[in-house]
Amino acid sequence: MSTNEIRLYDSIGTRLGDDGAQEFVGFIKSEINNEIMDLKDVFLTKADKEDLINSMKDIFLTKGDKVELIRAMKEDKAELTKAIYVIGLVQFLAIVATVIGIFSFMLSHIR
Repeated sequence: MSTNEIRLYDSIGTRLGDDGAQEFVGFIKSEINNEIMDLKDVFLTKADKEDLINSMKDIFLTKGDKVELIRAMKEDKAELTKAIYVIGLVQFLAIVATVIGIFSFMLSHIR
């Protein structure tokens, strides 16, 4: 028995008797052990941490993946810029054609 168990046994032994005190100390000890066993499931062990880290390696990008991603983003940016300018040019030409059409229609009805 540990010193804490002996102190608890002595303080309760006078009230419950030897058998009752021994049973009470045994009950407290088993409950504490049960709680400790339950808490062991909550905390990560070193092996659990290693397994978690190894499983997460697939999630994170490596340096090569980052470089490839940046290169792809630059290519996409260039393509997007070209598309924006082409769309702007097409809209401008549509506006010019509309204005020419309106002027042509007005001039044909004035004569």
